[in-house]
Amino acid sequence: MLRPVMRAAGIGAIVMLVYGTAEAIHFRQFCAKHLAWIRAEQNPSAVVLDGGFAVARQGDSLFTCVIDHCFGVAGCHADLSCYCAPATMTPTGLAELLNARSCAVDHIVPSPGDDTGACRHAHCDEHVGP
Repeated sequence: MLRPVMRAAGIGAIVMLVYGTAEAIHFRQFCAKHLAWIRAEQNPSAVVLDGGFAVARQGDSLFTCVIDHCFGVAGCHADLSCYCAPATMTPTGLAELLNARSCAVDHIVPSPGDDTGACRHAHCDEHVGP
């Protein structure tokens, strides 16, 4: 009875090691929000987000925010994301709320037809606020 249990535990440990390694590689090489930050560092007019499911609601503005993203022993890197938040919110207030390095207004009144700025077509990664 002990042998099957030890075998199952060993297989579980191997699976967790492989999964953790895959996640660390993804974090280091393929994190979309970090790649957006790299693009924006190289070219300040680069697009951060131009598609997705979340769109600005009535009364929202679009903000870009730089947030530190950490993954255990793999370390930390900067992520750049688009956020939909109430138009009454300031970039500083949003940065404090998200614990971000910084935030900036991308569109005060976003529209689905807008193809300018870093956050295109009123898309955002996340809604903040009511």
